[in-house]
Amino acid sequence: MATKVLIIYYGVKENRQVDENMLEQDQILKDFVSCLKLLKASIDGLQGSQLDLSKEKDEWTIREIVHHLADGDYIWKLCVLRELGESRVAFHLKWYWETEQVRWSQLWGYASREIEPSLALLEANRNHAIELLRTMPGSLSKTIIIEWPGGDRQEVQIGWILEMQTNHVLGHIEDIREIREVHKF
Repeated sequence: MATKVLIIYYGVKENRQVDENMLEQDQILKDFVSCLKLLKASIDGLQGSQLDLSKEKDEWTIREIVHHLADGDYIWKLCVLRELGESRVAFHLKWYWETEQVRWSQLWGYASREIEPSLALLEANRNHAIELLRTMPGSLSKTIIIEWPGGDRQEVQIGWILEMQTNHVLGHIEDIREIREVHKF
């Protein structure tokens, strides 16, 4: 059964026919990888102190955003690996969610680290995930139960996790665009 849906992708609204009986696995995988090119393009040409600018005081800098994306992607990949190893298990990140994001940024030294290793980790992590998922037919349809903060439980497919991580990168690319716009570079 096909359904017409409105998709908002990096600020562009698009009507798309979606077959509810079949995941758009190739598109999910392509988007998961291609958003890295957009991230790299969003920071292209930035150097040194430009990476340390934020839109407003007490908001994340471009440098901190890059580290946050790399670490978040790394952490969520554990969810994917867990599901591929044990179907329909509960997954939680209680240890991570109990601490504010700003505190993790401080604990993990986001403000003082170079971004190249984090960009390399993000790219390697995504390429590794893609290779793994492509060799396992039906892997994007496998489900896992996420235990969210507050105890809510949600059953999601691996494809949903990849889309969530893709949208996470795209959202922060928009943050970087806004930072560049504020500082006129």
